[in-house]
Amino acid sequence: MDQWLEEIRAALPELVVYQQEPMKKHTTFRVGGPADLYVCPKKQELPVILGLAKKKGLAVTVIGNGSNLLVGDKGIRGLVIEVGAQMNAVEVQGNILRAQAGALLSQVAAKAAACRSGRHGICCRNSGKHGRCSDHECGCLWRRNERCHPAGDSAYPGV
Repeated sequence: MDQWLEEIRAALPELVVYQQEPMKKHTTFRVGGPADLYVCPKKQELPVILGLAKKKGLAVTVIGNGSNLLVGDKGIRGLVIEVGAQMNAVEVQGNILRAQAGALLSQVAAKAAACRSGRHGICCRNSGKHGRCSDHECGCLWRRNERCHPAGDSAYPGV
């Protein structure tokens, strides 16, 4: 790992690499032991980081914003890459919505709701009283008057 640190610092001198970073600082549940190495790179830094990690045989774990993430007390061995705040853009081009890996589901749903046609709404993860979805809850796209699956996914195939 020391050799990887030297090489990554030479290749990306502005990248901050945390050693023994407590994962409890990066999960919504506020639990978890340390990650051996922890970085929050910019999109353009990822190929260099991943290339060096592969070259050194370093285990890589990619996380988002830490919601719904449980980390054991022993932590995570190898390199943890957070793609949250650095890669959270959401954009719409015509009828295509593109979201980077760190985008919050609420951001994606809000953007989809803002540009949706009359055929679609926003589906909730916890469906309503009768299993129908409501426009103000977030989750996935659905066709009007269709039911959500019990798991909360859309009844609309391909969404």
